[in-house]
Amino acid sequence: MNKNFIYGICAAFIVVSAYSTSKTLLNKSVTVEQEEVPLSLIDINFVRDSNPKSMPDYKITKHGEKGEEFKLGDLKGKSVVVHFWATWCQPCQKELPFYDKFIASRPEIVHVALTPDGTKKDKIKAFFAQNGLKNIPVMTDEAGIISKYFETKAFPTTLFISKEGVLVGRIMGIVDWQDPKTVELLVKTFAE
Repeated sequence: MNKNFIYGICAAFIVVSAYSTSKTLLNKSVTVEQEEVPLSLIDINFVRDSNPKSMPDYKITKHGEKGEEFKLGDLKGKSVVVHFWATWCQPCQKELPFYDKFIASRPEIVHVALTPDGTKKDKIKAFFAQNGLKNIPVMTDEAGIISKYFETKAFPTTLFISKEGVLVGRIMGIVDWQDPKTVELLVKTFAE
């Protein structure tokens, strides 16, 4: 037999086999099971603090009936969220209603919501009333000392402080307080 004839038969066999295999594969429906990928701190823009600072001794004024003053260091033994925001900050305006609901759902966490830009308490109270905010405590850091201490560069910025009084990390920008997975991850990271 001729070599070319044998090569031709082999080539034809390969082509027919490839065609029938591809036809079989194309006719089958392929199902891919999707695994749920767990949410990570990177996904929510959480940055761990590589140089944990002790809590400052600067006084914070909590405006209420009594006008209480306290220091962050006084809160050792409790999980604390320090939230920097401003009335003029549009991302803050979008985030605050969800943060307000988070505060109501997590009374075991101490919330310190600070306006470090010198906004007066009457303007803050009017802003809260206008936006239906009921749970966020009205507080000021009038000179911005605490904001400077924690090197806050943008609004909103949220700090997460452990029960040991150590800054665990921060999120610069909006936190998705309405997402249960985000909230669960945050609480697990700093409050347990």
